Amino acid sequence: MYRPIYPGLSTISRSGRIRRNHSRTCSDNGFVKRLCARAAQRRGSRGGADERGASLVEFALLAPLLLLLLLGMVEFGWLFAQNLDVRHGAREGARLAAVNYPEGAPPNSGVRSDANRDALVAETCVRMRAAAGATVEVTSSGAVADPATVTVSLAPDTLTGFIDFLLPSALTLDSTVEIHLEQSATWSNTVGPQTCP
Repeated sequence: MYRPIYPGLSTISRSGRIRRNHSRTCSDNGFVKRLCARAAQRRGSRGGADERGASLVEFALLAPLLLLLLLGMVEFGWLFAQNLDVRHGAREGARLAAVNYPEGAPPNSGVRSDANRDALVAETCVRMRAAAGATVEVTSSGAVADPATVTVSLAPDTLTGFIDFLLPSALTLDSTVEIHLEQSATWSNTVGPQTCP
């Protein structure tokens, strides 16, 4: 047989299972109606505050991860753009070296000179978007059809500094391009990397 806990709400069988009695509702009598109203009031007042608190805790736990992800994407894009700039600078410098920049009027005197080398390095740096701190190294034997090597290096900077702990401390972006000279070189080789002016 079944014993009622609260009339109209549920009953317990001999096995201990709670069964709903669907024949009665909260509007059947005054006691059950008041009991249902109190339960609804408790659920409404306590449940909203609990939900707001749970949402705040969840946001506090996830916000640092979301911020790290967002700023990581920004920093990755910035590093990628700097890497493209270094590669572009090396290609431009190699092309300038192949066609013997600067040609014609002084400082090009027809012989290999440091002034021509400095002009070549300066023009390579001008053709880069972010040349501050970049270094350029140009080497070749100087004869037509001989290879010339141009290496551009840059220690990248970050925009926010938020993910600096994830980057290697000695991170350097490098690009080396080798090209064959179309004209005899009138610029001398750099002595190691030469910093952009």
